[in-house]
Amino acid sequence: MPCAQPRREESVGDAPDSTYRGGAVRARSAARLAWWLCAVALAMMLARLVVVVLARTTAPPAGFPSPGVQAIEVIGFLGAPILGGIIASHRPENPYGWLWCAIGLSLGMTFLAVGYGAYALVVEPGALPGGVAAAWVSGVATAIDYGLLPFVFLLFPNGRLPSDRWRWVAWTAGLVGVVLVVLFAVGPEIYDFPFVDNPVRFAGATGELVEWLFQSGVARVVWLAYIATLALSAVSMAVRFRRASGQERQQLKWLAFVSIALFGFFVVDVFVSAWQGRLRDAVVGAVLFSAMYAAIGIAVLKYRLYDIDHLISRA
Repeated sequence: MPCAQPRREESVGDAPDSTYRGGAVRARSAARLAWWLCAVALAMMLARLVVVVLARTTAPPAGFPSPGVQAIEVIGFLGAPILGGIIASHRPENPYGWLWCAIGLSLGMTFLAVGYGAYALVVEPGALPGGVAAAWVSGVATAIDYGLLPFVFLLFPNGRLPSDRWRWVAWTAGLVGVVLVVLFAVGPEIYDFPFVDNPVRFAGATGELVEWLFQSGVARVVWLAYIATLALSAVSMAVRFRRASGQERQQLKWLAFVSIALFGFFVVDVFVSAWQGRLRDAVVGAVLFSAMYAAIGIAVLKYRLYDIDHLISRA
């Protein structure tokens, strides 16, 4: 009778376990990174609130909202980095969460730079160094905010385009966003600080060319191109909705429901003069933006996803 061969221990069984451990480590690292980015963005936004408190007894310059309105506007955007942290930590493989992390950081930089510049140039002129530089950074950060906005609709809810045919829209949106950043960086005025001359001014032929570009209406053409890409990004949601079914259709309903409310608010605000009021705009805008963050979080994380049908019927 042949001798029984000793049983070999199979090493292949360790592969799934090691793969699982590696995936868990990556997931924890992604979650830590997401919440770290969220914390940095929130810290920058809250720093703006500190400036608002310090400046409450100082009359704002022409074109600047009152301290109360500024505080409400900041509060209305606090949900952006929180949304990014929640989605990116729970769904690190979905680029959409990281997009919101980037939006939160750019908004945080905008608020921090505006607050610092306002304190250094208006509240206590000369008390802090670099006030003009902070004002310039705030304009560039604002342009980044605008540039990221079309991708909120283009990449919803899975971080991918509706199809390869929409690549040209994404590339155009990215290119227009870069051009907007350049225009904000070298334009004659600083966004939110029109009383401050732009420190980035070109001399000689380059300066004359930049001046001609703004006087010839090129900046207006760029803004029209931006509005077109923003409109196309909204159309992409309609195309995606038409092709979707099941859960994806419910996800799209959440964002569409809140987006329609936001669009209606801005239309009324622009065309109905009786509605206009900076404080009222800030309060309603903060509520609607907060609702948008909640709707996106519910849709992407698929939490109580089918409640949207009941909500729509009630509305």
